[in-house]
Amino acid sequence: MIGSEPDLSRAILLAMRRIQPSFRYVLSLGIALVLRAAAGPCEAQIAATKSSDDAVDLQRKTESALDRVQRNDVGQGIVDATYYIELAAHVEPRRTIPVLEAYFARSHEMDLRGEIASVLVSLGDKDRRFWDLIFNQAQAALSEDPPDPFDTGQAGEPSAPCSSEALLSWAKSRNLSLEEACTEASLGIAQRVRPLAESGDRRVIPVLKEALKSRNRLIQMMAAHGLVLTGDGDAITLVIEAIEHAQQDRARDLADNLIESDDPRAQSVLHQYSPDTNFPEAHQFRTQSAQWRRPILTGR
Repeated sequence: MIGSEPDLSRAILLAMRRIQPSFRYVLSLGIALVLRAAAGPCEAQIAATKSSDDAVDLQRKTESALDRVQRNDVGQGIVDATYYIELAAHVEPRRTIPVLEAYFARSHEMDLRGEIASVLVSLGDKDRRFWDLIFNQAQAALSEDPPDPFDTGQAGEPSAPCSSEALLSWAKSRNLSLEEACTEASLGIAQRVRPLAESGDRRVIPVLKEALKSRNRLIQMMAAHGLVLTGDGDAITLVIEAIEHAQQDRARDLADNLIESDDPRAQSVLHQYSPDTNFPEAHQFRTQSAQWRRPILTGR
């Protein structure tokens, strides 16, 4: 049964967000989504999201999660805490928001505060400090303009990750070791953009529009993911235009995000750039897992 043990949090976090598990996907958006698991969910993990009575199961788990957040009993580390925060978000906002605001006030880890603030924005919390936190954090991260850690060598020749001249120069300009620069370019900066992207608030569109132009493919993927989550037609247009102007490998990665879109243009673009996508299976899993995703109520 999903969520019956805290160590299943990685599987459900990934399952909530995506419906096409693959190594390509984990390498791109999966890394940007904190790499809370070493790979995409396997078939057994995906099957775990199914239940004979999902609605009842979800209600029971969300109430339990809200209670645990209120009692500060959220397991160990940000992975477990995020699992309970995301589940608690499914309880009606008038009950969830005060609990998460109190949890935010007693939390000190920046990553956790960003996660809580992101969920509160998704739920329509009017307290400006939560939006300001995730907005300013994303803006500061994007201003770092990290190069692509998976960039190829000259003339498209294969090269090891984090070995390009651009990344070496970027590391030197910031007085970072190569290891530190690689971690920042592949994980740290995208992680600081994620709370804004996952809020689903339409105010993210101007920021993520610029992020789509990043030379770092992980930031591009995060931007596309966030734009799709807004459900805004103009935001989907921005993603489609980015796909059409991207190199082939990046175009396919960006197109993967459209699986989560209801826009009628999305399937046509996916057919073009991801012809091997099994649409009936993707739609079935999306339907089954949708109820486990964080509700996005802001601006709705």
